[in-house]
Parts: sequence; structure tokens; C-alpha cells
Amino acid sequence: MAERDEKNYYSLLNVTKEATDEEIREAYHKLSRLYHPDRHSSTEARQWSSMVFHEIQTAYETLTDPVSRAAYDVLGSKGLVSSTEVGSKIKTRAEFLKEYEIKAALEQEKKLANLVGTKSEFVMEIDTRLVTSNAIHEELQRRGLKVSKENTLMDKIIRTKFVAKHSFSIPVYEKLKLNFYGSAAELSGRKGIGKLNVGLQYADAPGRSTEVALGMLGRSELHDYKALSIKRNVQIDTESFYNIQANFQSLQLATPPVVSATLGRVVFGTVTGYIGVNTGNQYNIGPYWEFSPARYKQNSSKKGTSKARSRASLDNETVSSGPAREFHSFTLGLAGINVKDVHIQTSAVFSIPQQQLSVNATHQFDPTYSITAGLFYVVAGNQIPLKLHDARQNQIVDQRIYRHNMMTHNSTQAVVMNLGVEMSVNEFTTLGYAVHFGLNQGTSLVFKYSRLGQQVKIPILLSPTFELELVANSVVYPVLLSFLYNLLVVRPSKVAKLKEKMEEYVNFRLQKYQLSKLEHEKTIKYLNSISLKKLEYEKSVNGLIITLAKFGDLESESNTIDVTTILMAYVSNSRLAILSSNNKDGIQDIVGFYNPINNLSGNETSNDDQETTIYDNITKNAIKSWFLNKFMYPKDLISGAYSQPELLVEYTFNSNAHRVVLKNHADIILPLKAHLIS
Repeated sequence: MAERDEKNYYSLLNVTKEATDEEIREAYHKLSRLYHPDRHSSTEARQWSSMVFHEIQTAYETLTDPVSRAAYDVLGSKGLVSSTEVGSKIKTRAEFLKEYEIKAALEQEKKLANLVGTKSEFVMEIDTRLVTSNAIHEELQRRGLKVSKENTLMDKIIRTKFVAKHSFSIPVYEKLKLNFYGSAAELSGRKGIGKLNVGLQYADAPGRSTEVALGMLGRSELHDYKALSIKRNVQIDTESFYNIQANFQSLQLATPPVVSATLGRVVFGTVTGYIGVNTGNQYNIGPYWEFSPARYKQNSSKKGTSKARSRASLDNETVSSGPAREFHSFTLGLAGINVKDVHIQTSAVFSIPQQQLSVNATHQFDPTYSITAGLFYVVAGNQIPLKLHDARQNQIVDQRIYRHNMMTHNSTQAVVMNLGVEMSVNEFTTLGYAVHFGLNQGTSLVFKYSRLGQQVKIPILLSPTFELELVANSVVYPVLLSFLYNLLVVRPSKVAKLKEKMEEYVNFRLQKYQLSKLEHEKTIKYLNSISLKKLEYEKSVNGLIITLAKFGDLESESNTIDVTTILMAYVSNSRLAILSSNNKDGIQDIVGFYNPINNLSGNETSNDDQETTIYDNITKNAIKSWFLNKFMYPKDLISGAYSQPELLVEYTFNSNAHRVVLKNHADIILPLKAHLIS
């Protein structure tokens, strides 16, 4: 697209972007006759008309050449000096346009490749419960156990888990790309495990894609391992979507595939409701998968598979080897619920091993700082009782084995709450902090660092039980410190940068305003003689006569400009047709037009006070919108300051009076019966 400070070639020639070469040629000849330098006698008039004529000629030459027009449509005037070369000369405009779009997309992709081309996540879980939990120290003292004095602080802190995930995409063709998904994990010092999946994704239409992925590395007993995955995502329309996915844990189909489907739709306003179904891998179809490895405990010491042994093992024992067990589930959820400035998401999951309900609420204080609170309630069945992580501490306790599950409650119900903050340090970097605690669950906190597509998480286990003092210290002090840092450091810096950007943009618009005003005055001056000649001719044939034309704020005389002379000069054979609906700035793109509405509040101001009024009003609104978390970019605030003008045209045709008021992006077509004054 053309830049905002350069002439739009289509509006300059008064044609649409879909105009044919013949229509462009006809428009060019009409305007070249109007603005040709030979039509003016004075030196000043010839200089001005030469400038306008040169712009019209450049627009004509660009839009009648298929290569230049395709480059201009995609890249604007920059495309006319681009070193990008596509195809041969023997191609249609549509073919050139398509190739330029592909080239432009590739160039943009190259620029973003180093920033967002990959996605990574690193999670390192640390257990500090021997240091931070009073409950553990009291339990050790009750049992007569002591922590060895020879152990340092670092000996008491154990890394219980490390997980690294990485994914990236390689474009293969216009609608085809290759996706790579890899992960590696180390749990409680045991031997590391990893997996790698490679998928081929085809986007048959915007918002519609199909992906087939193969598991290249990994073991089937891993919960998220997929030997084969088939996924279909469809955006039905702007308000609804569905996703279907089938995961196969083995290519031999020894276990049934896990099929999941989600259907979502906008319920009302910004609220989206969704329903999800997951089949799990515990089902069978007749004799198929009745004795699948995922449904019974495998015994490697016995040869063969006995139906009696299989039936005795069905659904009563956990799997010691073979594919991980997954149970069927049903999910209901709502997202995008807004209560004033609080955004709420809720979901409910129903399955055989457990039922759970979760609610999360986020309050955005400003564009850089938010607080999130959540509640997670789960009721587990007898098959999978809840247990806290069983960290190995036998290196620390004198000659005795101590495991944290001695603190675990036998209850099958759990209530877990979380409270956290998220703060944007700059445009690309975000820091997060959250505390998770439960009435019959442990206490932990999570630090998060995000930059573009990279994310680092550090969960720290503080206590195996709920400790009020520990929770209070983990919540109050970090949240208070982060809030003060945002209030005293981040926010003032953001406001200062916002003021600077607003000042630059307002100055640019004021310069453009002054230049447009000067161009308007010159256009009126140099088209006056042409307008008078056309007026005399139209009077002689009782044709189209523009008696009055005003553009701007029609309710304020000082905020309008007289464009009668300009429109009269454009009349040809008792007709006036100016196509403005497709122009970026509408009627304002016509030569000699500009928006005279020059202040945010609409109050009338003198020319000397225009700059101060515009800048002060826009800056106040910009900062106000920022603090109210309704941040607007400078161009959006400017569009509010320079509100959309209207065009009033009064004219006669066949001695009948006509009148019409047109919006800024309306086409000017005269005469019409609808404009006739009764």
C-alpha cells in the first residue's frame, strides 16, 4: 500500500484499484487536459500546473505498466525502486501481482525469521522444601530425624525436573510447510527421555489447515508420545471454529487412537463457548483393542498373552510398561468473559479418573501490568489418587530415607488457588510471577520470562502442605514490589516515550495540514479560469452548475473550506463523477481538498493556537487512554483529532435545484434524482 504521506496514484487519476487500462487511459487524458501547463499564462501558474501534471503522468505510467502496477499495489512507491525481479514480461497483471505478493511475503518472513521463527520453552523445577517448609522440619523433629550439618544450602536444594521444548517451521511451498516439534526431559535425576515429531501442514484456505505428523524419536509409555498424529483445524466463520485430532501411539494399531474434537462459537459479545470430547485409549470396538496394552498390566516374564490374565488385569492395575493410559473426558468452557476490566475464563472437565473445575480472572491495570487469580477444584476417583511429587532426599537425612509423601493427605479432593502478576519490561520482553497453593495441597511459586517466541519457567516447590505464613510472604512482598516497580519505573518511562511519539506524529500532521492548505489555495487560484469557462458553457446548455460546495465540519463555518471552484472545474458535459469510496483518505485525496477540522475538542481556534490545541488535546487523550488500558496508536488518536469531514454540494441541473451531503468516503456522482429538492 502507498504510504500516508505520498500521493495515491489511483485517487490521483480518479479511478478504482480494479480499473482497466482503458479506464486509466481515459482518466489520464481528461486530467492532463485540465492540468496541462500550456493552459496557464503566468509563470507561477505554469510552475504549479507542471508539478501536478508530472504527478498525473507518473501515476499513469505506473498503472499502465503491468510490472510497475503489481509492484505498486503490493509495496507502494517503494516497489517502483525495489531490486526485486519476478518472472518475464509476458504475463498478466494478476500473475505479476501474485508473484510480487509472494516476494513481499518472503522478504517480510526473512525479517521476522530471527525474531519469531522458532518457539522454545524451558522448564526447570527446583525443590527447596527442606529449606523453606516449617512443616517438614516439624515432622522431621517429631520422627527424630535430623538434617546433616555437613550439608550446605545447595545440598538441600534439588533440581527435580528439567524439560526443554522447541519447535520451528520451514515453508515448503505457498500453502505447505514442514513443522518440527522436539522435547527432552530429565526427571528427579533419572535417565533423560526425549521425542521428536515431524509434521507436514497444508493450508487449503485462510483459517483451514490439515497436518500429519510422525513420531521420529520417543517411547510409547510417554504420556504425550505420538507415533502418528492427524490434525484438522477449521475456522468456519468469524464466530465459530472446530478442531479434530487423532493420535496413534503405535503404527501397528496395538492400542486404539486417542481422538479429540473441539467445537467453539461466539455465544454473545466477546464470550466464546466451547465443547471438547476426548475418547482416551481405554475403549474397544467389538474384539478390536479388547486386550490392548494400554488397558492391562504387561508381564514381561511370561510368554504369550492369556485372556484370563488379561481380563484379571483389565482396568484394575496401572501400566508398568507399554503405552500410557488415557481416559475419555468431556470438557465445557467459556472464554472472553469481561466484567468491567476483568477478563474471565472458566472450564469444566469430566472423566473417569477425575472431574475438575477451573476459573481464571485477569485484571489489566495498564498495558504493561496485570494481575491474575485462579481457582482449580478437582475430585479424583479411586484409580488415580492424588500425590505430591516424591522427591528423593536420602542424601540429606542421616542414614535414613525420607520421602515427602509422608505429608500427603489421603483425600481425593483438592482445591488449588493461584495468584500472580505479569509485567512487560519492553515491547518484546515479559516477566511473570505466580504463587500456587491449596488447602490440602502443596505450595509453590513460578517465575516466568518470555521474549518473542521463547519462554523460560522456573517452578519452585516451597512446601508439601498449605502454610499460611509461607503463602502470605510469597504473595504479598513480590506482588507489592512488582506493582511499585511498574508504577515508579516502567509506567513513567512508557508515558515519556508515548509523549515523544505523539509530539512527532502531531508535528508531522501539522506540517501536512499546512502544505495541504497551501495546495488548496493554489488549486483554487489556478483552476479559477477553467472553472469560469465551464460555468459559462453549462449555463448556455442549462446543464450542471455547482452553486455551492463546502467540505469539512458543516456545523462550524470556520472548519469548512469552499471547493466550489474545484468541483466546477471537474464537470464534463453536464456530469461530475469522482470515485472516492476506495481511496485511503476518501474525498480528501482529490487535488486541492484537505480536512480543515483541526482540533480534538471541536472548538474553534485561531491559526496561532492550532498547534498547541492539537498537541495538548491529543496528548491528554493518549495518556488518558493508556492509563485506562485503552491504548490507541498515534494514527488512531489523530483520526479522532481530525474527525471525518463531510461534503455539502448545492447545484442546479435543467434549472432544478439539487442538494446533497456526502460522507468522506462516498463517491461524488452528479446529477442524481435523489438530490432533487422537492
